[in-house]
Amino acid sequence: MSVLLSSMKSLVTGIKSMFSNKAYFQTEDGEKFHVQFNPEQFRITKTTEYSSSQQKEQPYVEFSGIALPQLEISFFFDTSGITEISGSGSVIESDVTVLTNAFLSLLNVKTDLHRPPVVKFIWGSVCFEGFLKQAAVTYTMFNKNGMPVRASADALVLGVPDVSTVKIPLESPDRTKARTVSDETSLWGLADAEYGDISQWRVIARANGIMDPFDIPAGTVLKVPALK
Repeated sequence: MSVLLSSMKSLVTGIKSMFSNKAYFQTEDGEKFHVQFNPEQFRITKTTEYSSSQQKEQPYVEFSGIALPQLEISFFFDTSGITEISGSGSVIESDVTVLTNAFLSLLNVKTDLHRPPVVKFIWGSVCFEGFLKQAAVTYTMFNKNGMPVRASADALVLGVPDVSTVKIPLESPDRTKARTVSDETSLWGLADAEYGDISQWRVIARANGIMDPFDIPAGTVLKVPALK
């Protein structure tokens, strides 16, 4: 039993030693998930939205808002050959799902929040904050007993706006408008387009009785009230 316990402690120590200076995800309650190996690259996408129409036989394009930024990132896990550091030189294998399940748990709904937590992806000077919208794990290597020991992971994080840098406009709309929601519409983008201030998305939410700004069906007609 003491030999087995020693081996397990060596395995845990070996895995932990891989996480120094690594990229990690941090939830809004401070919980951290370190990736095992730093990603080779990641992609941040920001998009502006425009609507087009035909007026007097001439095409007309109108700016309609700013979509939420997105982070796309891929990395991998490998527990196929961790050498015991006690000096015996033996190789200890562990089920890689211990790591992948911890990563996928970032999508779990928190009881106190009634939604998954906001997460930050942090690596060096990069800090991207948002909701983990999609996560996929592909198991690519198994030991002779069928235990998965290697996997790749892909994540899509939907960013949240930084309202701390938003300037309040000098003038506000003086009449109520109606806007139809598309698949790419967000309350933040709508508030930016109509008010020039993304922090005013709550005004639109209150006017339309919206409790969850991420759950607005396409085709919904929203009332955009005048600011007082």
